Amino acid sequence: MKVFLGIIGFAIILTAMWFGGKALGVVDKVTEPDHIISSYEQYEEIYSTCNKLCDDIKNYKTMDVDETSGFSKQERILALETQFNRWIREYNAKSRMVTRNLWKSSTLPYKLERKDFHCE
Repeated sequence: MKVFLGIIGFAIILTAMWFGGKALGVVDKVTEPDHIISSYEQYEEIYSTCNKLCDDIKNYKTMDVDETSGFSKQERILALETQFNRWIREYNAKSRMVTRNLWKSSTLPYKLERKDFHCE
């Protein structure tokens, strides 16, 4: 009986060490300087891209020409709005990730919405 309990105890210790090692590996990866910088830069780049797309949408809406490079004005605006919405969804998805949210600039919002950019 003691031998059986010893084997069970040993198996529990090995299992705990394996899970502990996995957890430490995740913590090491999340706090790795390259990961921190990459996550920080990704938020800044996405936010900047959203601002640029918003500016492009505003510019196209004020253009008099109805055709640019084979596409109508409305088609081009729709394409820009689609890209804009995709980048907002990407930013919000990354923002909900615990490991990425830790390294986002405090000057950036937690969640982006179209109305925050005033593209109309």
